[in-house]
Amino acid sequence: MRTRFWERAWFAGVLLAALGVQGAQSVPVPEALEGWRDWVLHGHEHRSCPFLHDSAAKDRADFVCAWPGRLAIEVDAEGGRFEQRWTLYGDEQWVTLPGNAEHWPQGVTVDGRPASLVLRDERPAMRLPVGEHSVGGRFAWQERPPKLPIPAEVGLVALAVDGIPVALPRRDDGLWLGVASAETRAEDALAVKVFRYMVDDVPTWLDTSLDIDVSGSVREEVLRPVLPQGFVPMTLHSNLPARLEDGALRLQVRPGSWFVAVDARADTVLDRATMPAPARNMPATEIWGYESRPRLRIAVPEAPRPVDPLLVGAPWQDRPTFRLAPGDAMTIVERSRGAVATENDLSLQRDLWLDFDRGGFTFLDRISGTMRTGWRFETVRPYV
Repeated sequence: MRTRFWERAWFAGVLLAALGVQGAQSVPVPEALEGWRDWVLHGHEHRSCPFLHDSAAKDRADFVCAWPGRLAIEVDAEGGRFEQRWTLYGDEQWVTLPGNAEHWPQGVTVDGRPASLVLRDERPAMRLPVGEHSVGGRFAWQERPPKLPIPAEVGLVALAVDGIPVALPRRDDGLWLGVASAETRAEDALAVKVFRYMVDDVPTWLDTSLDIDVSGSVREEVLRPVLPQGFVPMTLHSNLPARLEDGALRLQVRPGSWFVAVDARADTVLDRATMPAPARNMPATEIWGYESRPRLRIAVPEAPRPVDPLLVGAPWQDRPTFRLAPGDAMTIVERSRGAVATENDLSLQRDLWLDFDRGGFTFLDRISGTMRTGWRFETVRPYV
């Protein structure tokens, strides 16, 4: 089992198959039934949706077919209005809107056209077809409520109260609509630290950890590229809403410190991996670590600028660690193949001199060979 350092993550991000959105044509169908594709997939349209990273991708619950965009809400003493984009895959889906039976959305439109709502699970909802849609509406009240219910799956909210943007909207079982005059809007900023841990296995594995500090408004950010060339993502862990697409990581961020981990594999056993050139929001240098697997081969890493993992805050210890810049490579130098003996291979040549009283010996040892474990020799009784 591979060594993992990502147990801090609690939110399971969405991993888009093949680094992108699968369409219905990408769902495998037996060749003999290709002409009957729509019939074969009837009732299974969800198989063309993105699926949760740690699932078997078999049951309907393993797939996410409705992806919410940023929910923008502006409220004042008399009412409010909202706007949001939704992306739907597979087939028609139910989407939930802000509000409830007491505060019902009015004048709702979809892509600029009037739309109808129904009460579903005590929340306003509508059916939307596959594709991207812009949903908007408004609220009217005689007294502004302290909070407004919003869909739980929405991760990105932009709130303005009485015309003043709220830098960090408060959410629990709804969105709080308190007075925003005391809010201070910080400048949008994003700081990312990248730690990559390469495991010399069959195939080569690469665990990438991103420590992200966010300030400013809630918004969507894209980190690119998230993996070096030659690696394919296998799992995604994030405590922010996240998805992988076309070699990039799309995040719905809000102020705070966050953690994202991507586990990836190569197609084979690699002897070299290169740090990619940062294209957007990625740092100028990265910290890389290495773990050998002696049962596979005896190998050592070579790379510029070795560092102490404790001093750079790496999530591992006692492993070869390097600071890489764009274009720098970690090269794996193979010393031998397969399992090798782990015990010391030593030879002893001893000269003995018998004491005059015949009670003991004085001896001189000459030891040669290879030390694989330990670093010193100990004497035990009866030696003095």
